[in-house]
Amino acid sequence: MLDYRGGANNDSDPTPSLRIGSEDRKFALNEAWRLAWRRKGLILAIAMSGALLGFVATKTLTPRYVATAQIYLDPHGLPGLEKEDSASHEDSTGFINFVETQAKILTSRVVLERVVTKKRLGADPEFAGGGGLLSTLFGRPPSSAGDSEGALNAERTLAQRVVIRRPERTFIIEISATSSSPEKAARIANGVAQAYNDVRLSMQTEAAKQATNSLSASLGEMRDRLLAAERQVEDYKAANGLVGTREQYVDEQSLKELNQQLSYARTRLEDARARFELLRRARAPGADLGMLTATLNAPSLTNLRTQQTAALEKIAELSAELGPRHPSVKNAEARVNELRRLIDIELERIRASSSKDFEQARNVEERLRGDVEQLRQRALVAAQASVKLRDLEREVDVNRGLYQSFFARSRQTEEAQPSNLMSTHIVTTATPPAARSFPPGAGLMMAAGFVLGGLLGGALSVFLEMRNGAGRTTLTSAPSDEAAREPTRFTITDATQFIIRPNLGPRSRIELARLGIPVARRPEDGSELDAIASHFQSLIDGSDEPQIIAFVGEANDHARTIMSINLALALSSARLDIALVDADPKDAALGSFVDREAGADFVVQTREEVILALPSYDAAKPDGASRNRIMRRLLRGEMGQIDAIICDGAFDDPNAFEQLNWVVPVLGAQADERAALALLPEPLAERTAFIVRFEHTNPWAGEGAKLSKTA
Repeated sequence: MLDYRGGANNDSDPTPSLRIGSEDRKFALNEAWRLAWRRKGLILAIAMSGALLGFVATKTLTPRYVATAQIYLDPHGLPGLEKEDSASHEDSTGFINFVETQAKILTSRVVLERVVTKKRLGADPEFAGGGGLLSTLFGRPPSSAGDSEGALNAERTLAQRVVIRRPERTFIIEISATSSSPEKAARIANGVAQAYNDVRLSMQTEAAKQATNSLSASLGEMRDRLLAAERQVEDYKAANGLVGTREQYVDEQSLKELNQQLSYARTRLEDARARFELLRRARAPGADLGMLTATLNAPSLTNLRTQQTAALEKIAELSAELGPRHPSVKNAEARVNELRRLIDIELERIRASSSKDFEQARNVEERLRGDVEQLRQRALVAAQASVKLRDLEREVDVNRGLYQSFFARSRQTEEAQPSNLMSTHIVTTATPPAARSFPPGAGLMMAAGFVLGGLLGGALSVFLEMRNGAGRTTLTSAPSDEAAREPTRFTITDATQFIIRPNLGPRSRIELARLGIPVARRPEDGSELDAIASHFQSLIDGSDEPQIIAFVGEANDHARTIMSINLALALSSARLDIALVDADPKDAALGSFVDREAGADFVVQTREEVILALPSYDAAKPDGASRNRIMRRLLRGEMGQIDAIICDGAFDDPNAFEQLNWVVPVLGAQADERAALALLPEPLAERTAFIVRFEHTNPWAGEGAKLSKTA
């Protein structure tokens, strides 16, 4: 095992040593196995007996066969009661309650009685015997009771043999029946399904008849109530003069029309008044007849005004040409005067006609205003009377709606046929099962009997060993507290020969075996180190986390450093990923053999595939943070996978003691073990599972000692 990749090869097997830690956990299992082997005859005999009993049970126990039928439930199957059904099953909870209710009906006495009677189970020994445990397991013969008691026993047994199950989120109900005969099991399952259909059809038919009778009895009363309400409405309308439709009465329509006529009459009155006032102002001297002519739109007056204008123009021309006293001028003036007289006559005629129209329009407007006021008073009285009328009409509407609803449902229920009332359907009929459900097959029963017999034999063997006192120590699952506290001791003597090899090569290709520190020379000289390495290899292999092992002791003779570096090399040669850390807070013993820069961390992958980690060291000011930083990097896996971390020395931080898994004191030949252990801090003493006594005369005196580096 001590193959240091540059030293001698290890061709011999390592010296076996006592395992601890994870090996202790195997101690009880090994002892239990040895105990079972000692009692193998007894255990095997009981196991075979159990297998035989299992085989006999499969041949002697009454077989049981299970057949299953399926029915579909429709919660809206009764036409006359559809609204009541749907109202009670609006949500999923209501549907589930409905299906669960039907499942209870399936196992009710009325259904079971039909099955017992139709299938004649009262005379069947399997069911009439009472269905007890003895009858179920061993086929007890029927009792000598009468037919009535046999039928009752058959009902009780059938209730136990029929299992109702509803698959989740479905309206399907599965009916499973158990019997000693597969054909009988299928007949019973189908019989229960058919009996349930018959019972449910009978219940629904009876409910339909009752509903029809109830509805028919209520129809006459509702018809009379509707006729009385309609008659009361018509009488009230006649008494209060409410003629017309429900939307609008005659008085309201007349009032609307008169209001339109009154609005038109007022418009005509205003037009007549404006025309009359305009003609009245035209009689005044100097009135503008041109604007009046344009406003009145009178053709005769317009023609006279045109002739007057032409005559005036002619007078002006003649006066300028012949003089004002010329006969032609006098004739033209006479013509103008005649035209003015005719205009006055026309204006007077128009004024008389306008006055007559104005008076007529005012009379019409006054008459219509009186008629509207009269109708308005009548409409107010009708509106007050219509309040009660609307209440009477609402009562008529309610009675009419109830009557129509009951009438339609009554007709629908009367016309429904019994076949239409079916709300359940058998979707799967039961068939005789091909395999029995109980007891299991012979192979399974024999295997179960063999396993149970073996367990019983093992328990009996333990009991016998404990009774005889042989099992008090062999079945201990863990060492005693005293043994657990006692550390394992190793000794390194002159039998282990060390060699010192020169330190060659650059720092990037550093070799631990060539640091100038003694390492084991040959495998046959390293059997003592091999035993220590074998212990720690078993600890590391049995853990999922990196194990931290600290070698502690005086650093003067470098015995602690020799042990840590040799253990690192040995474990690395066993294909374990090892990190070697100089953790001495006061004396960097391992670091004294490596040339490195002062005040800087030194971490390198050596040629032996061991990670060498040397924290920065200053004798005047030791850097504990550097050691903690390197340990954190190793544990986080920043430098690769690590199986174990070997520390040359221990940390000076008491909080870091909790990280250590194992503490190994290295004592000299003359050291007092008790005194040395007493100097350890309590957290380190609790983790002391090994003690190495280094009794080698002088490892520095071997071959290559002249190349060693003096301390």
